[in-house]
Amino acid sequence: GAGGGAAAGGARGGGGVASGGVLHGLAKLRGVRPRTALLAARPWSFPASVAPVLLGASLAFKLDDVFSPLCLCLATGCAVAVHAAGNLVNTYADYARGVDGRVSSDKTLVQGALSPPQVRALITAAYATGALLGLPLIPLSRAPAGVLVGLLLAGAGSSYAYTAGPALKYRALGDALIMATFGPLLVSFSYVSQVGAASWTALRASIPLALQSGAILHANNARDMVEDAAAGVDTLALRLGRRRSVVLYELLLLAPYASVVWRAARTSTFAGLPLATLPAALRLAADFRAGLAAGDAPLSASLARMPMRTAKHAALFALLTTAGVLLPSPSLRELGGSLVRTALRSYYDRVFS
Repeated sequence: GAGGGAAAGGARGGGGVASGGVLHGLAKLRGVRPRTALLAARPWSFPASVAPVLLGASLAFKLDDVFSPLCLCLATGCAVAVHAAGNLVNTYADYARGVDGRVSSDKTLVQGALSPPQVRALITAAYATGALLGLPLIPLSRAPAGVLVGLLLAGAGSSYAYTAGPALKYRALGDALIMATFGPLLVSFSYVSQVGAASWTALRASIPLALQSGAILHANNARDMVEDAAAGVDTLALRLGRRRSVVLYELLLLAPYASVVWRAARTSTFAGLPLATLPAALRLAADFRAGLAAGDAPLSASLARMPMRTAKHAALFALLTTAGVLLPSPSLRELGGSLVRTALRSYYDRVFS
């Protein structure tokens, strides 16, 4: 992406992301294969933006008995489009700053799969798609137009600010931005687009997804520690170092299960469904620890695919979380109380009848 935004991109590609206008920029996409464009947008990461939208809509249905399939589709498409734009901005910024090199995981620009002007055109196309999907959501949603526009702009601004503009990624603030975006912001965006107002319950429910999203990003930054350090990039993983990075990854990955247990005990037994992913989470934590212990090899076997593996795990966790919201059942406390009462009644009947 364009590290310092449009100005930084000018030296390499002749202007900023939006230079020459939308139509002029999109003209640069002629000859770009759809598969190449899709891979450049990192589709493996899209579940991180789809999951909170699904959760927000599920909570709207469960808590308020409100559900609009059209609003859900538009919100999901908008979230994915803006997410793709953010990924492409990141690609352009890292290349412009000299962060990406031969050993980088993102070789879109390094190996010439796309040119810088083509990546800028894809960024324009992705943001334009997000806008086209977001605009009809405004009259269809129950939410006040100003609130919905504010949430849309916050999402677009977050995707841009991660590596362009204030470039929070390079100031060790990217982790906080990503967790806020893929947790509270997207869940609230989805919930508000359905119901028309925010909910503290929805915000609380978004925290486990926010932590899992943080684990995806931290896995990425920990994997790239060596090349980021060489390029002068300041990430949270670099500030923490290898040992404390392992602790943070384990915390981000495993802490959400405490919330799962609490919800299963207090609200619904099916809220415990994400516990089925706990063994996989423990394997990920062990592989992450082993990968960072492998010295200065930035792409060690256990670490190279860690972001993708973490993203798949987070997607399954979120899917089961959403299922737990939708499936009706008593809480473990209520179920346990019912079982105890049934057992005592049966015992009483056998003894005294």
